Amino acid sequence: KSDLFWVFLEFCEAESLISSCYGGTGLYYRGDAAGIEVCVRDCDPITGDTTCGGIVEDSYVVLHATAEDCCSIEYDWIENELCAARTTQTPLDKYWPDMLNGKCIKDSETQSEDLDVSIWNSKSECCTNKIHWKSEAKCLTDSGDNA
Repeated sequence: KSDLFWVFLEFCEAESLISSCYGGTGLYYRGDAAGIEVCVRDCDPITGDTTCGGIVEDSYVVLHATAEDCCSIEYDWIENELCAARTTQTPLDKYWPDMLNGKCIKDSETQSEDLDVSIWNSKSECCTNKIHWKSEAKCLTDSGDNA
């Protein structure tokens, strides 16, 4: 324990006992080491859970209780709700501005590849706040709003 202070105790015990039963803590950590742009869970991806980033071995890795906590601390430049949705891989029924095409897109239908994008509760809010060069009506029409 004192000789391997940088290794999580639970992981160390499982490795020392050659036990495959340790499945991680299930807590969230920064996903960079796993090649992911948002937070991931401390668990084994071999289980098929795609939110797993791998079992954390080192005690210097900061673990967070929730995806929201992890996102707010580790990825404060991404809107927390967007980061948490990408972390937990759940659909996000919010809209993001497609600045190139001048329209707003529902994230649950087409996810933004840009994590630095702002998200809005409605097409109308998105159009009004981010697509300044078009009228709200034109933006809504271009965004697929037939009303």
